[in-house]
Amino acid sequence: MKTVLDGLGRAAAGLVWLLAAAAGLIILVVLSPFLLLGVLSLILGRSALDSWPVWTDELDYWRSLQNWNAVGFATGYSGLSEIVPEAGTLSVHGLTAIVFYGWFVKLFGLSHSTIVLCNALWVSLGALLFCLLLKPKPLTCVYISVLLATYAPVVLYAFTSMTQLCQYGVLLIYLAFLLRYARNRKPGWLFLSLVSVVLMCCFRINYLLLIFPVTWVWGGGKKLCLKTVLFTLLGLCLVIGIYLLT
Repeated sequence: MKTVLDGLGRAAAGLVWLLAAAAGLIILVVLSPFLLLGVLSLILGRSALDSWPVWTDELDYWRSLQNWNAVGFATGYSGLSEIVPEAGTLSVHGLTAIVFYGWFVKLFGLSHSTIVLCNALWVSLGALLFCLLLKPKPLTCVYISVLLATYAPVVLYAFTSMTQLCQYGVLLIYLAFLLRYARNRKPGWLFLSLVSVVLMCCFRINYLLLIFPVTWVWGGGKKLCLKTVLFTLLGLCLVIGIYLLT
């Protein structure tokens, strides 16, 4: 009996270690963007959060948030070439900054590091959903963590007020929803992947191409049929509508 209990104890301890290791890897993936900011701070000799928006796009995103936070959707602010926008404080980049960073501004206020922090949060959210919904293998978690910490565009834009990191985060969310649907075929995940595509098109219209994997998976990866074509057209109308709005 003692031998059996000892064996069960070792098995339980081994299971606990495996669960702890899996949880540790997920935490590593989720915290990767913040760990990268910490490493960059050490390399630069100053906090990565001390960076100010200076590029044209950075300034436009930041001013868009500043105006929206101050006056809401009142017209007459930050129009291209001083042209009064027809709807709201949309500025050159439309609703992009407000959609992805506005919630953070309302919760925590606006500072020069707002977009930097919010970008890291979007990547962390994408990584968390990817891990929880797909339960990747440990090696996959390590691979994603390394990519999120060493991929050149991530490193270059990590401490800027550009939207590249936010795009990577939303792309991870899109992949998580789409691959989850491919596994269990529940329509809710398909709808969420479509919403992700619409959000991606707030950044660039070329993301409309992501609608095709959604419709292909929905059709079972088989030959084109009428419902797949109709669903594709509906998706394209949605994303083009978002593009015209922004």
